[in-house]
Amino acid sequence: MQRPPAFGRAGACLRTALRRLPTAAMAAALLGGAAAASGAPRPSPAANDAATAAALGELGLKLLRADRPASAASPVGNSVVSSLSLAQALGLLQAGTAGASAHELNRLMGDGRVSAGQRLYQQRLPDLAERLARDEGLHQANRLWLDDSLVKALQPSYAQRVQARQGTPAGVIPAFDAELARSQINRWVGEQTQQRIAELLPEGSLQGSTRLVLTNALHFKRAWAQPFPVTGTQLRPFTGDDGAVVQARQMQDEREVLQASVQGVTVMELPFATQEGRDAPAYSLLLALPPAGQRLGDFVQTLHGTDLARWRGALQPKRCQLSLPRLDLAPRSRPLKDTLQALGLKTPFSDRADFSPLLRQGHRGLRLENVFQSAAIALDETGAEASAATAAVVGLKSFAPVSDAPACAADRPFFFAVMHRASGVPLFMGQLAEPLRN
Repeated sequence: MQRPPAFGRAGACLRTALRRLPTAAMAAALLGGAAAASGAPRPSPAANDAATAAALGELGLKLLRADRPASAASPVGNSVVSSLSLAQALGLLQAGTAGASAHELNRLMGDGRVSAGQRLYQQRLPDLAERLARDEGLHQANRLWLDDSLVKALQPSYAQRVQARQGTPAGVIPAFDAELARSQINRWVGEQTQQRIAELLPEGSLQGSTRLVLTNALHFKRAWAQPFPVTGTQLRPFTGDDGAVVQARQMQDEREVLQASVQGVTVMELPFATQEGRDAPAYSLLLALPPAGQRLGDFVQTLHGTDLARWRGALQPKRCQLSLPRLDLAPRSRPLKDTLQALGLKTPFSDRADFSPLLRQGHRGLRLENVFQSAAIALDETGAEASAATAAVVGLKSFAPVSDAPACAADRPFFFAVMHRASGVPLFMGQLAEPLRN
């Protein structure tokens, strides 16, 4: 993989400084405030998984809800988000904030509970990233992009934290040329996502005031445990929220499917292939069809982050005639500033933002300018491929077939999630309102 250009002497200085960090200091900085509670009993791995899954599930649902039309009467469209990618990018930001800025970031990730959000950023997300790195199918990467004048201004403790998170590297942009930075960041995102996301940062997303961009990228690709026969794919009826029936290209196969009906919600889980040397699949696709008569947008409004675990706990294998639409949701860069502010993240975007843990004295006049995310997913007969990338942009303040088997068909709008099965964490979440018609 090619290294982005324009590193120069400043980049070499930063890499040297990061390499010299002592391992013990990295661990201490990563755990941060958790050290004070070292005498308290540590939650079990299962409890940590449940808390992480619920928090990321709740955040993903909030992102989906924010993507609905302004008029509640209007039908929702297709959408895919990654709360995991957003959390990883915000985690890089949270490590460099203090005061009200850190408080609001912790509340956002802790669903209103500051201590829960702090634990998620400082312990659970790094632990999860390490576990996910051991499972085939998911590639994840973080990177900082900063103005060359900030290289020597980085606080050592902040450098320790981000270095401990998957060895987060840094790209140095001379005098932070906005278009040069945008080009390099988009190129890096494309490389990390196998070119599924070509433009995370649209034209004009970086300003003359921008000094720092914190990025995360995810790319998932895995074959089904049981592929669909291509000969079974054909046009079949799909009933939209408005009752209109369209002909959509749907994959079909008679097989045993994990399924359940939970308070009228039809749930199915389709596993991806098991990694060699493992006993069970690491990932799966979870589908949830709303109760009959309920619109998809209204259904998503009622969901909670814990619902995914509750649904999975009710699944039982049953043989049926499975029908699933092919899916190809193209990437769409989405600014999240308004969404995050509506969720209570306001101080980091203001002139009251406190980035003192990130930069030494004299370089603290920074605020969060915007956060961008782009995500994509495709399902076909062989498996699934999904990508997401998130960028937190920081800049200067005050700058402006016929079968006897029963049917289990996803033949109307549904919610879906690509799941890490062991932890219950949703990597990607989305909704399908309009299927492919050809």
